[in-house]
Amino acid sequence: MSHSEKPLHGSVVARFAVFGDAEPKPNPDFIYLSEAVDTINSLSRQIPIDFVASVGDIAHRGTDIQYSEATKHITRLEIPFLAIKGNEEYGAGISKFLDYAAQWNDTPELIPSPSFSHVLNGMKFIFATANNKGLDFTDEDIDWLITDIERSPVLPTILFTHPPAPDVFPNADDKSIENPRFAEILSHPRLIAVFSGHLHLNLNRVTHYIVVDGVHHIHAPGLERTKVPDDDPESHVPYFRLVTIFDTGQVLVETYDLAAKSFDQRHEIRFNIGNSPFG
Repeated sequence: MSHSEKPLHGSVVARFAVFGDAEPKPNPDFIYLSEAVDTINSLSRQIPIDFVASVGDIAHRGTDIQYSEATKHITRLEIPFLAIKGNEEYGAGISKFLDYAAQWNDTPELIPSPSFSHVLNGMKFIFATANNKGLDFTDEDIDWLITDIERSPVLPTILFTHPPAPDVFPNADDKSIENPRFAEILSHPRLIAVFSGHLHLNLNRVTHYIVVDGVHHIHAPGLERTKVPDDDPESHVPYFRLVTIFDTGQVLVETYDLAAKSFDQRHEIRFNIGNSPFG
């Protein structure tokens, strides 16, 4: 497996992998999570990868058997793993999530709470759990997000959520964030992009990347199942994203097909976040 060279310029500011809903249903057989871990480890030996991000729903219904089996694979990662809770984990409570999250990295403090931020090379990455059943943000969540963004007044910011922003993906139906105050986050001048999951979109058939008012919304496809537009096991392709941010402001989002064991060029995304925001 080789990582193809891309005609992009500048030094790499950050590179991370991100995947969506990993929870298998009903049995705790994390086939594609395991393959994703192996692939990301292999890639990280060729090119530096700073962290792996999960947008929630790792453990189906938050059961111990799901958490414990997922943990066996997550702990094999050779780079830091950063994650939030989705609606699947929500009912099992915060303490259980944090107990397992403390096992996922050599440094347990990397996931100090269900919502947290991570600063790297002049960028801020915010991991925000939706505390209204994992499906919507409360007013307290919005207040925390605003405070956290403002805490670092000059840093370009990327946000990870489980549900997507409202009125973004055409196939989201009623599965998007509903709190109208989320508009305060989307309009913040330092917000560059939002990575979200929950929808289990079929990348080959529906819109999975869109720009709204200057913010780039990118779907993190579900590792274990595809639902939209068809909940058809035969239509599932296990993907994860690999994101590279350059100091020129260029952003490359590559999409890795675990079944084909290669990057799918059809789903490569490129955009620019401005002229040398890190200079």
